[in-house]
Amino acid sequence: MTDGRSVSGSPLARASRLRWHALRKGIGAAGDVQRLRQLYDALNARHFAGELPELPVRVSRRMRTRLGQLTLDRATGRPLEIAIAARHLAAHDRDEVAQTLLHEMVHVWQWRRGLAVDHGPGFRAKAGEVGVHAAARRKVGDVRSSDG
Repeated sequence: MTDGRSVSGSPLARASRLRWHALRKGIGAAGDVQRLRQLYDALNARHFAGELPELPVRVSRRMRTRLGQLTLDRATGRPLEIAIAARHLAAHDRDEVAQTLLHEMVHVWQWRRGLAVDHGPGFRAKAGEVGVHAAARRKVGDVRSSDG
């Protein structure tokens, strides 16, 4: 027995529509990239004494299963960019996005120190030191709508 609502009226479908509308309204635009860049600089100063190199930080509309990603040059292992998922920006608050960016910055720190860029004990130790969740994958809260 159903309550007369179609699947498209379900809370899950509504959350999906909210994310899509947020993406269409310009999430990932230049302003978001600039704010991520400023956040990178602030986190670099606070947690890494400004030691990390300047890197492009971009918003990816293609990322579906990750919140963030550090891209390394295949030949040299040098960091090329950090990408943050547009869906993450649309669905979660600044603190959640900062946690994701800081997670990726710990990987940059690993590279800078000549360590393996992974989620091993060295990563977990540094992640704990800077106050970021060390798991490579973690459950993030539900989509927050603008109306509550």
